[in-house]
Amino acid sequence: MSNPPARLAFIVRRCLAFYLEANPALRLPLDEKAARRELDKLARHNFETGRYDRFRKHPRAPARLTPTRYVEHLVGVWVQEAGFFYRLCEQDPDCWNELRHSLIHSAASVLGKFPSSETGEDYAQRACAQILLADYPFDVPFMWWACTIAQNMVHARARSKNRFNDQALSLDASIHSDSDGLPMGWQISDPISEFFTEAIQERDLVERVLRRLNEPRRIVILLSYFEEWDDLMIGKTLGIKPANVQTLRHRALDQLAGFLGANPMTVNRQRRHRIDKKRSVRRKKHEPRAQKT
Repeated sequence: MSNPPARLAFIVRRCLAFYLEANPALRLPLDEKAARRELDKLARHNFETGRYDRFRKHPRAPARLTPTRYVEHLVGVWVQEAGFFYRLCEQDPDCWNELRHSLIHSAASVLGKFPSSETGEDYAQRACAQILLADYPFDVPFMWWACTIAQNMVHARARSKNRFNDQALSLDASIHSDSDGLPMGWQISDPISEFFTEAIQERDLVERVLRRLNEPRRIVILLSYFEEWDDLMIGKTLGIKPANVQTLRHRALDQLAGFLGANPMTVNRQRRHRIDKKRSVRRKKHEPRAQKT
């Protein structure tokens, strides 16, 4: 959390004036005085809630994002997205249909990796409810922000333990479940009927082997493969260099392979080969050469 810069209202007024001078044909969704008041309130809220700190630390954020430059960025995004957002707040059916279709497509693209009894429409409906409760910060495009919420809800459901409590129909069940002695011809074999049981067993196995790692290696594995962080972000979190993050990851994967009974990583085998080669060269230097006859 950071304090708003001094003379924030003056910075907002100047940035908005510069933006209007650069785009004279632009029409604001509000009058200029109301726009300045709305932007001042929005910028102050983003600074006080820590949104500015989180945004400038993001890998995709512009480099050296000072508070003044952040306000300039905020003004530009607000001018582009405020019209659509205010129409949503006014319950415009066309805007809500456009948003709903985008959320369905976004959730379905991620949902294909996690089989579930729920559809993209279910997650789109939940995302719409979440969007109404969340505060849009106006520093990223609105549609991208909304689709990210829908995708994160799918990922959170897939990582949750309740994910495996979904009711899924199994083709192994008989059509007439209340009748006994029916021939096997009524039952259809389904190769994915045991998906949830196998998924629970694999998840428990991963949890057990991860607990056997020491804390730095476990953190690197979790952030790399479960949170999809890059080496630079992990290094900043742990206070180490990105090269050390790679070393921790290779050693952790090699240790996990040993726990699971698999072969060590190729990188470590090559490293051991280089060490053996150095030892053999050193041994040859100390050995007396055979006399030629």
